Order: sequence, then structure tokens, then C-alpha cells
Amino acid sequence: LVLVLRICRRDFIEGTLEFKIFSDADFGGDRVQRKSTDGGAAVLVGVHGTRVFIDGDSNLSKTTAGSTGNAEASAAARTAKKFLPFIELIEWLLGCSLSVKFLIDSTALLSAIKTGYSGKMRYVKKHSGVSFSLLHDLIGRISEYVPSESNFSDIFTKAVNENAMVWCRRYGGLEDAATLSGTWCECYCGGSPASAFGRSSRCLRRVATGGTKCEMCTATCRCDCWGALRRV
Repeated sequence: LVLVLRICRRDFIEGTLEFKIFSDADFGGDRVQRKSTDGGAAVLVGVHGTRVFIDGDSNLSKTTAGSTGNAEASAAARTAKKFLPFIELIEWLLGCSLSVKFLIDSTALLSAIKTGYSGKMRYVKKHSGVSFSLLHDLIGRISEYVPSESNFSDIFTKAVNENAMVWCRRYGGLEDAATLSGTWCECYCGGSPASAFGRSSRCLRRVATGGTKCEMCTATCRCDCWGALRRV
């Protein structure tokens, strides 16, 4: 595999560049010690084809979390600490401002971050040293919900099936070296609210023969290339 850095000029012109930070945790994934695995990833994306994988992170928790919310909160704090400093550097390198999103797949954690408090998870600070009021100040305004099926950081927390891995590879720009030459599909699809972008985005599948669309887009033109059905 090779990491392809795709930067589309149209994303710069139209201001559709987004710096997305994904956070997730595999609660009790270690079957021996019952510890959770924290994962995070940062990707620069654009609906017209920009895909730049910045960095990813995986860490086995030092303590055993008492709940999924506890594990997710620890992962969010670790991910924020690691990836937020990247924003200013990338904006300086690109010479433009970026839309920043911090994406998590737990509605309970999202609510706690938005409000800065959670009654059900009030012991998280004592157990893991995570302060919801601090997370609220750091990422409260940029935090959004992402379906678990579209959480790119999944590949850093646990083993995923083949469909999920293919989806994540395409999203992060990881390609087989043998298929780099040729044409990328120009169809725009996957505009459902549950998709990875929330709006129509360029497919970017490989075009095997002549033309501008891949076989799936040519056959139906109803494919949800970036939808939340990648695990099926």
C-alpha cells in the first residue's frame, strides 16, 4: 500500500476543505485484562477529491474502564490532546482557514462535551482524569456525531471486516501501488446525512476502462459510496 496525498484545487477555491478528527474506543477489547483500546485519526478532506491522511493513534488504556462512556471520554481527551495542535500548523502551511470537526460516535459523550457536565459519568474525572468542562472548552463547538459505520478511527481500535477496511483505505487515501495509474471516478454521490461527508462527494473509485465513471456509478448512479453502510 502507498499513501496518496490528493489535494484538489477546487476544494481550495470553494472553501470545502475540512480538517476532521475522529475519536473512538473499543470498550473492553482486551479479552485478558478487559482494558479498552483508544483510537484517533486526523484527515484533511474535501468533497471534490482532497484526501490527506495526517496521522493516526492507537493506545491500550492503562486502567479498566467501568463503562463505554468512560472509555469513549478517555479516548476523546487523548485524541484532542494529540491532534488539536495540528490545526494551526496545517492552516499556516496551506495559507487558508479550515473547517474543523471533532467526530465521535457516542451521543451520550457528545451531550456531556456540549454541556460540560454529565451526571451519569460524573466519576470519569476521578477514574480517568478526564474533565468534561475542559473538553467543553476545547472541542465543544466543533464536536459532532458521526455514525459508527463512518468512524474512520475504527481501524485503530479493533479488527474490522473487509468492507470496512476498503472504505477506510479509500477515505484515508491508501491505495495499491499497482492501481495508481488510470482515471478516478468523477461521479458525485453519497449525499445522505449519515454519510461520511453529509453531502454529495466525489466517488474516487478506480475507472477500469475508458470513461469517467466506475462500473457501479455507470450501472445505477445511485451508489452511496461514502454512506454508512460500509460494514454490510
